[in-house]
Amino acid sequence: MVAHHSHHRLDSPNQVTVRDASYGIASVAYQKGEYSKASHFFGIAAQLGHALSQFNMGLMHQNGWGVPQNSKHRGHWYRLAADQGDRDAQVNLGVLY
Repeated sequence: MVAHHSHHRLDSPNQVTVRDASYGIASVAYQKGEYSKASHFFGIAAQLGHALSQFNMGLMHQNGWGVPQNSKHRGHWYRLAADQGDRDAQVNLGVLY
């Protein structure tokens, strides 16, 4: 899924590199079941506006994977991803309310 970042401005090409590298590291860690590491790197990418990482942070908070279960954080991350058009986040957010 490719998310459009029309309302998120990245300050520099370095932020794009950090965002994309963090997502890649997180994805590999997640596939290996290293949820604490995955949540750390998804968090970095999510804070830099990466919609799929924002969705994944919501999912991790929903399930307690690598982070404590937290409905407030779950909703926050799903909302950010949903606002960027992430359909899975929109569905999950809709289920919350």
